[in-house]
Amino acid sequence: LLHLAYYYALPKSESSIPYLHRLCDIWKNGIHWLDTDGVETVVELVDTSQCVVLLLSCKHGLEHNMIEHRKEVISEVVSLQKLICCRLEVEEFVIDPDDLEYPIIKLSERTLYNMKLISSCIIHQEPCVVDSKGHKHRCLRQLLPFEPCDNIYSSGGRRVSVFAGRDPEILSEPTALGTGRLISHKGSSDVHSNNNIPLAVVSSHSETS
Repeated sequence: LLHLAYYYALPKSESSIPYLHRLCDIWKNGIHWLDTDGVETVVELVDTSQCVVLLLSCKHGLEHNMIEHRKEVISEVVSLQKLICCRLEVEEFVIDPDDLEYPIIKLSERTLYNMKLISSCIIHQEPCVVDSKGHKHRCLRQLLPFEPCDNIYSSGGRRVSVFAGRDPEILSEPTALGTGRLISHKGSSDVHSNNNIPLAVVSSHSETS
């Protein structure tokens, strides 16, 4: 959290004097900031700090900025996990768009979609994915509503932001993900509204008004 606070809350300039340039709040298990591209972000540790949850939000018309920011934050979190706790095996999910009420206390109470299955669906060009409990099906376009269709289908998923530059074929391999937890997907102008994005589960939403 401190790493993210330092990286995102400070201005990207040549100044040698650190100062807060963006609105940033930090509490014992989370951080919230608003960047200059109009994207709000919350990163929290939940389930007794076993899961990292990423929530993204933006105003209508700024979805592209949010998608690019989502990719960057996920990449940063994954890189930190490999650097700080490389022996920890992680598992990634996307929260169902209808199950995004904030705050998120226990992920087990939410409908989640495993990134391995999402990767497999993209690789095999299947339109829908089943949730982790096998109860619900979702179309990929519903799970990733702001991703351009070309990102999902024409590029083999390599440009999809929740993969953060990683190859979907690698993520779909049984040995690629383990028993830890890391999540991703959705965004709004108020990250504390009912439409948000988590990272162990990721979610994003945009405000239409």
